[in-house]
Amino acid sequence: MPQQPTMHSFAEINANGIYGIEADVMIPANAPTSTGVGIVGFRFNPDGTKHSMGIELGYWSSGSGLEFEYENETPPVGQGIEKSTYDGALGNWYKLSLIHTESKGYLLRDGTVILEFDTTYDPNWYGFMSFNDEGNPYEVFVDNVRVLREATTTSLDGSIFSLSSTDGVSETMSFENGTFTSSFVDSQKSTTITSNQSYILDSMSSNNWKITLSDGDVYSFDSSAGTGTLTDYENGVMDTSGSWNFTYIRNTWEDYEDFSGSTLDTTKWDLSQWDGGIVPALEGSRLKFSGQANSSSSVNIATSAMLASSSNVSVGSSSSTSPHSILEFKESQNLKGIELTFSIPSGVPNQMGFGLYAIAYQTMFNSGGDSEESAIRFNFDLWADNSLAATLEFDAKEPTTGIEQGIDKSISFDSSYRVSFIRGDSQISFYRDGELVGEFPYSDVGEYFIVRAMNQINQTFTTYLDNVRVLRRSTTTTQPDPVTVVSDPNGQAVVVQVGNEYQWNSTLEGVTLWMVHEDDDDGWFGATIQYVSSMQQGSIGLTDQVGSNLVVNHPYVIDENGMIKVTEDTAFQYYQVTAVENGVIITADDSSFPLSDTSRFFTTRAAAEEYYYSKVNPKDWMWFDHYPWVYSNEMQEWLYFYSSGGTLMYWSNKGQAWRQFN
Repeated sequence: MPQQPTMHSFAEINANGIYGIEADVMIPANAPTSTGVGIVGFRFNPDGTKHSMGIELGYWSSGSGLEFEYENETPPVGQGIEKSTYDGALGNWYKLSLIHTESKGYLLRDGTVILEFDTTYDPNWYGFMSFNDEGNPYEVFVDNVRVLREATTTSLDGSIFSLSSTDGVSETMSFENGTFTSSFVDSQKSTTITSNQSYILDSMSSNNWKITLSDGDVYSFDSSAGTGTLTDYENGVMDTSGSWNFTYIRNTWEDYEDFSGSTLDTTKWDLSQWDGGIVPALEGSRLKFSGQANSSSSVNIATSAMLASSSNVSVGSSSSTSPHSILEFKESQNLKGIELTFSIPSGVPNQMGFGLYAIAYQTMFNSGGDSEESAIRFNFDLWADNSLAATLEFDAKEPTTGIEQGIDKSISFDSSYRVSFIRGDSQISFYRDGELVGEFPYSDVGEYFIVRAMNQINQTFTTYLDNVRVLRRSTTTTQPDPVTVVSDPNGQAVVVQVGNEYQWNSTLEGVTLWMVHEDDDDGWFGATIQYVSSMQQGSIGLTDQVGSNLVVNHPYVIDENGMIKVTEDTAFQYYQVTAVENGVIITADDSSFPLSDTSRFFTTRAAAEEYYYSKVNPKDWMWFDHYPWVYSNEMQEWLYFYSSGGTLMYWSNKGQAWRQFN
């Protein structure tokens, strides 16, 4: 390959989370000699060196075929492995691919791996290059570009996002099975619902991520602040009128029960029946609710929560014509939302209802009249007045007046519906199949949540429940803002304190630290470490800057726990700040938990050297009578001194090692 191209053109793939690219390339039939095109991944290092991997297609001499050259270069430039073949032709299209994993690189042609090699670097630039080494005008072509993106660390499936803005615009986004449904409300309170939209999720960092829609619109999220931005694109141009800033709340559903077991989990559920109803029972990976006509033989059962609510608890009446079958959530007080999948079968009796109810038991058992109905705070209910029509009802009582508000939706018999609620501090939100149905005022009065199946005219019924999911109320407390406790000489934060915990700052880019560590085999040693371009680079010795003799050159991140996490060749290395003493950073570190080693990090070389020499040189008073045996008061042991080649060495019995006396 010519080493000094005189004409070069590059096209960078501007995207995050890329680890592979594929494209069709072609050198046309009229191309001048010394023309080429390629696909490449570079790792540009701060010291000016680079790593590269790629495929180059070159036309070198008139009448010859095209050369495919597959290569992996490591510093210094030009060293590495390569493979080439002259079997291409001008004017033909060729599909070329490059894939980089944590430890391997792959170069492919038309889907076949041509070159496979080990890698110790992570490219920070991907794209295409073209050239003519003789300085002649040329053109080459690239088409059908595809990329491999890193799998996201956060799945959006099962989440509901509530977006709001100061100008009255809001949106609810429900994510399931890799798509989402959107309910968008404009400033005039007009609602637009779009279903099953596709998207691409990109994780930018631990707190920042975005989703890109097929039309180019981009939602950007900052989970640390609960804010985001929608950037609206029309024909590839940003539309400022359609772009808006928002705050958001994310709720994620937890799979709670699919009724596939042999018994109900008694830590989750309690059962009840009255007036001819029969307690729910497992049947065919569903929960069966049933009832029969009330009679003198009917058994009435209250749940433990009902019995604990009042001394006047009484369920059922011999004259009632409403058989009830009840499932109660024992964890009602801890649940923010509930989702159920259920249906009304065809052929049910008239006046049949099946749904979820939020009931205040104190009201239910301490008031007269129609106590059950008066105690219901909100509900969604599949209701059949007759065998020809069914309705899905969403109802909620205004907290102050008790006046009921509701929304009714027509439904079909024998069709399953995924119905849910989410309760906030001042409102209750209802959803059907992930779409927002309506929102109503709400205040928590300590309700219990029950699933109720019943008939109002004393007839036999059967129906089924499946796939329960829940949202739990948060038990976490708001973390205080991080306070910087250690900075480098340039004023950049290195260690912060969050509450009672020490953590590394969220970024260490550009920071140089000096580490002192005692190794079981080699004793005390110092190292110089810098953090640059998402890499931890280190060399042995306490020097002004990291030297060329790198013993560490690996990617690092500050993980969700505030620890440094370094991706080494075969494992991760962790550094957790355990204490800060007079500006000295003390860490627990190791490749596995519990972290068993201890290291000290310093923000200046001088401080690191002072500590290092205090450890390798026994100080304070020393006493000897029979040299070379010398007693060290600091080390609390006898040392054996030995001179070799102008260097004074001593043997430490405790350390089981020879060390240099400086």
